Amino acid sequence: MRLKNRVFLKKQWVKTFLDMPNGIPSHDTFNDLLNRLSPKAFHAAFTEWVKHLCELNEVNSMKI
Repeated sequence: MRLKNRVFLKKQWVKTFLDMPNGIPSHDTFNDLLNRLSPKAFHAAFTEWVKHLCELNEVNSMKI
């Protein structure tokens, strides 16, 4: 439920990159999506994304 509330609070920001014609997905939908991801592929993509953010912000690490 907490994730759904966060998305609701950030709805305008989320709309800039994610179309939600049927409203905010339920936590079950997010859970189903996350369970289908390959842990290795997610790790690789997440690591590259954080590296990119560090380069953009000229920092060596980020708190998550």
